[in-house]
Amino acid sequence: MARSIKCPHCGQVMKVSEQAAGKRVDCPACKKAFLAPKALATPPTPTGGPPPATTPNRVWYVHVDGRNDGPHTADTVVEQVKTGRLDAHTLGWREGMKDWQPLGEMPEFQGAFSAPPPVSKPHPHKPRAQGAEQEPHAHYRPGRTRRDMAIGFWVAGGLGLAILVAILIVANRREELPPPRRPVVLQQPLPPEPSAPTTSTTPGVKVIHGPRPLEPTKAPVKAELSNAKLMANLVADLDKGFRDAIAGHTKAMAKPIFALITKCRSHAEKLAARDWGPYKSEMETLIRRLNEAASGLDTTLKERAVAWGLGDGLDEKKRAEILELNQYDWLTRWQKILADEVEKVRKKGMEF
Repeated sequence: MARSIKCPHCGQVMKVSEQAAGKRVDCPACKKAFLAPKALATPPTPTGGPPPATTPNRVWYVHVDGRNDGPHTADTVVEQVKTGRLDAHTLGWREGMKDWQPLGEMPEFQGAFSAPPPVSKPHPHKPRAQGAEQEPHAHYRPGRTRRDMAIGFWVAGGLGLAILVAILIVANRREELPPPRRPVVLQQPLPPEPSAPTTSTTPGVKVIHGPRPLEPTKAPVKAELSNAKLMANLVADLDKGFRDAIAGHTKAMAKPIFALITKCRSHAEKLAARDWGPYKSEMETLIRRLNEAASGLDTTLKERAVAWGLGDGLDEKKRAEILELNQYDWLTRWQKILADEVEKVRKKGMEF
């Protein structure tokens, strides 16, 4: 015997056999599986003493929250439908029915699930009941809207015409204005030339009237360095220059060596412009050695710089070995030559 059950997922009511009780079934609507509940027991018939007068009407039972609820009258069931406690899929039963059925399929309750008739709007000319809320325009007349629209159009048209006339008047006035005049530049008067200074006529007193003559400004004279100071600067620059040049050679950097060459030539020019007195012979040799060192360093650097540009991408150790970066004896040789010449000047008696 088939009986009606409701899907717990979507609420769809379907028919299953008695043998499916407690077994897994699939909902045809949502395709989800659930366990079919066991057959509900038939609600017992009320027993006891004589029932009250309303007992014959309390014949309806509903299955809510897994239990049988009742008996109820048909009006009570309808009220619960309106409050939302029951819906069209809720199972109901009364005495004389073979099985539980959804309330929406029973003729007694189909009217409770139908949509209520729409509320009709009151006619504009029909008077409202006494005490009802009055609308702002209780005395509505259809002709008033057209008249108001016509008045609005006339007002808008008049404003637009007035604005157009004002624009045309302003445009005509601008055309009648004379062209702007060119500004007159007034030439500023030149200041009077200073009068020649006059002297006082009082004997023995000389007073000069008029502007004070300007005195020529003298440029500040830069103190000239002594010969000993020039030699001290030479020694300091050579020590630092050779030290930086050797460090740059180990990294294949030509810039520190070029700086050393520039210092040698600059010091040679400064020393050649001085009068060295008793140290003339030693200083001439030192100047010549400075120029020779600058030329020799320049020639050797150009030869090595070409090879330095070919070693990019190699390992640092292998690159240093191939390019002979640690072999900078050509720098130390010139360093020793210049140091010997400086020492000769110091032995001659110059202190620096």
